[in-house]
Amino acid sequence: MRGASLIGGGCLLKRAPRPAALAPFAWTASQRPSTSAQQRLLTFTHAAREDRACNAQQSLTVEQVLAELRRAHGTNELQPNVEAVVSGRGKHLGIAVTWSLRWTAGGSFLEEIRGPQMSFKWGYDGREGSGCWEVDSSGLVREMECDEHEAVLLAAYLRSGCWLQPGLLGRRLEV
Repeated sequence: MRGASLIGGGCLLKRAPRPAALAPFAWTASQRPSTSAQQRLLTFTHAAREDRACNAQQSLTVEQVLAELRRAHGTNELQPNVEAVVSGRGKHLGIAVTWSLRWTAGGSFLEEIRGPQMSFKWGYDGREGSGCWEVDSSGLVREMECDEHEAVLLAAYLRSGCWLQPGLLGRRLEV
């Protein structure tokens, strides 16, 4: 790959043109790059204003956006007590492990990392007002408190798509 030398011995590599499939917006698909940073900024802000004005005429409500996200994610098809599972193998702390995340649309989840020398589990029963819990590699069970509870719940809800569930929208996380 050819590059242009920079002062200080660095190298600036020439970028390949962006494929048309990855350039859906007018300001990223321009054929001719501008010569100055100021011109590029003006071109970008002008195109962004036009895009925003066009979208203002077709504005959606938050509920419509969430409904479309649910449809695209597939979470609108999950029944509250039907379990979904994602699992795989990898390394944790340099040890070969299996990982799994089980969840329901009702908000409950169980995440587990299991290896020959260690095992960790944490979860939540999905009931409003209850807390997340964990089991460490020695088998000790404890309830998570304060920000630990919210961090685990938020991470599981984001990874599983539970944050899109209409029944869970009224619940509040103290983050």
